[in-house]
Amino acid sequence: MSPRWQIEIEATAGEFLLHTNFTVDGQVVALFGPSGAGKSIFVEALCGIRPARGLITIDGNNLLEAGRSLPACARRVGWVPQDAALFPHLTVAQNLAFSGNGIDQKAVEVLGISNLLERMPALLSGGERQRVALARALCSKPLVLVLDEPLSAVDLPRRARVFRHLLDVRSEFGLPMLYVSHDPAEVLAIADEVVLLDEGRQLGVGSPRELLANASAMRFLDRLGFENVLAVELVEQAPPGHAVIVNTPGGCELVAPSPPSSRAKSTWLAVQADDVILANVEPRGLSARNIIAGKVSAIEESGNHLLVRVDCGDEWVATLTRRAVRELNLAPGSAVWVVIKTHSMHWLAD
Repeated sequence: MSPRWQIEIEATAGEFLLHTNFTVDGQVVALFGPSGAGKSIFVEALCGIRPARGLITIDGNNLLEAGRSLPACARRVGWVPQDAALFPHLTVAQNLAFSGNGIDQKAVEVLGISNLLERMPALLSGGERQRVALARALCSKPLVLVLDEPLSAVDLPRRARVFRHLLDVRSEFGLPMLYVSHDPAEVLAIADEVVLLDEGRQLGVGSPRELLANASAMRFLDRLGFENVLAVELVEQAPPGHAVIVNTPGGCELVAPSPPSSRAKSTWLAVQADDVILANVEPRGLSARNIIAGKVSAIEESGNHLLVRVDCGDEWVATLTRRAVRELNLAPGSAVWVVIKTHSMHWLAD
């Protein structure tokens, strides 16, 4: 049974007011919104380091209720901040043991940091620092994990590996997790439920695909860009640097770029909606390796563009100009071909 989150928070930072009120069931709840939405204030209120009014109950644990607020030290929230916040004068092993609960060997194994235990934080990469910070949070024996923009300080080439470890932590530890992000692709891949924030206001609560695929509900989606995210299965391995064949949930076979590693057969593939090309006749003689037949299911407003949804067994979303939609004579029910270059895809998890 999934953990229940009952949250009603009112908190301030100067003249900024944050107000949220939601009840959801899910292991991973994502707090999603652009910079300035109030995500950091929400995290501080949940962790008990910012005064707040209301109710915070997660999986039956009352952190704030009817004016009674547990102090931060008693909330058992494992907070992983954006910058990892490791103690620079302590080794990795000493950082892990700092909570006083000893080193959780399972956390060390799942996060793949056994070879880092004697290193100093200054000698770690951004991805390694985030993995150590997450292991330290797990060593504190938390009741809930809070991951605050966990990939924002990680170099792009290392993000897929770190994200794979986040997925492993989700499955291996089963803890309630608050995942804070402004990246739609991350949220689609990891979250069960999403709370959408902007300017301190709660704009929506629901499943990731309901909220993040609905541009009309998110006026800032046009600023962030929509991304198609698919859980895929590798059909066969290929030598490093070579394209691979993957199967999608809808039964399509795609040519995808070489994955960061060959460890996982099931993983996540993403394509920006801006990189999805549509044609109203079947293309021939193209260098693009992925040409998929489908039908337009909907066309929606998204700022200065239109989002065109195409049912190909899987749903693909393309960002087009109004002129392109008009000249292609696209409407719900129109037959189209989705064209995707292999190099426009990227891996969310290795």
